[in-house]
Amino acid sequence: MEQTESLGNETHEKERQKKAIVAVARKLAVIMHKMLESKKPFERTDKKKK
Repeated sequence: MEQTESLGNETHEKERQKKAIVAVARKLAVIMHKMLESKKPFERTDKKKK
């Protein structure tokens, strides 16, 4: 029984990971689209020096 539960948890974890990857990719695509649409270059807003 534990093997089945473990397999279910692994499957659920992989599904969550895939959704997270898609969410980040979509967020980046939206940002890039806005930049191309406005023709403005990327500007950092955190103002941290490296």
